[in-house]
Amino acid sequence: MRTTRPVCRAEHGMVATAHYQASTEALAVLKEGGTAVDAAICAAATLGVVLPHMIGLGGDAFWLIYDARANRLFALNGSGTCGHQISLRSFRGYDAIPARGPLSAITVAGAVDSWGLAYARHGSLPLARLLEPAVAYARNGTAVSDDLSRWMSDDLADLQADAGAASLFLKDGRPYAPGDVLKQPALAATLERIGRHGPRHFYTESGRDIARYLQGRGGLLTPEDFESYRARWVDPISTAYRGYQISQVPPPSQGLTGLLILNFLNGIDLPALATDPPAYYHAMIQAVKWAFSQRDRCLTDPNFYDIPVDALLRPEFANAERAVWMTDAARISDNRPGGSDTSLFVRRIAMAMSWGSCKACISISGLALPTRKAGSCCRIAATSFPWIRSIPMSSRRASNRPRP
Repeated sequence: MRTTRPVCRAEHGMVATAHYQASTEALAVLKEGGTAVDAAICAAATLGVVLPHMIGLGGDAFWLIYDARANRLFALNGSGTCGHQISLRSFRGYDAIPARGPLSAITVAGAVDSWGLAYARHGSLPLARLLEPAVAYARNGTAVSDDLSRWMSDDLADLQADAGAASLFLKDGRPYAPGDVLKQPALAATLERIGRHGPRHFYTESGRDIARYLQGRGGLLTPEDFESYRARWVDPISTAYRGYQISQVPPPSQGLTGLLILNFLNGIDLPALATDPPAYYHAMIQAVKWAFSQRDRCLTDPNFYDIPVDALLRPEFANAERAVWMTDAARISDNRPGGSDTSLFVRRIAMAMSWGSCKACISISGLALPTRKAGSCCRIAATSFPWIRSIPMSSRRASNRPRP
């Protein structure tokens, strides 16, 4: 299938983000001799200022970092964890976990600690230099994009209902218009402290403020949840696709879903479908639906449930199910309604490659729920993960693993 997007090429390095200011600042880091990890941290921090509804200090991060000198791929899990005091008992009287507000699935912010791990192993320039553009944009202001203005308008009632959100994202109680200048002095101060004292300062100081703010509104996270949090290095997972090795971050990342899609498509002659668009898109749609069905059945927190990743990624598993999913009328018409998702269509991404430093990295983050003093937001976790019976998650370690 022909694409209308131009191919981007570069001789020494490349940065791709969702906002031109973040890409520009991260590219400047590469030009100064910074590594791809340096550039990714700069990009992520800047995106948190110019696209605060999409990414920020209160979000998570999943990293894939390739070190060409060591010929090794590193994976980093910077996803936030559930509060220690939260269990199913916390939601008695509710039909479901609330989608918004202090009792929604808010997890500890994981992104900033992952910055620290990635920087300690692969960073080069001073951390304060990497955060400098974000600090400047937050303090001096940046033009509100059409997308940010639209989000403020769409979520006006939610923003007005929360004092912290209103102070950050509303002007005299109304949404900012495209082109208006948005200043975020509290966020600038928080970023400066991270640059001066290091990422852990966010968890001992800003984390305490965030937890107290949430607790004042009925939330369940505590300062101890932030202080005890640690991002962690993990082993990447991968699959072979048409002569290439495709890697992803393991669960709880939804990267497994993308690999399953590729396994499904591996057994289909896609070039032969180039002149038959309906058949081509049918194959793509069924691959996604099949992968999502496996995700919904098996993907959850691996700290509490043994996910059969190796069995799911065996080519034989996709081979055994492909024919049925391509021809069975029930599966073809099965369109399960759902909310937003980041497993395939990722909008919160910072990617940097530096030929000189021989490193490439991809970092994905997300967030929600503003808090006033820290000037940023806390992440509301995806609610598509299946619940494991009616047992408090904090005390559960499943012994029966799902089998493909």
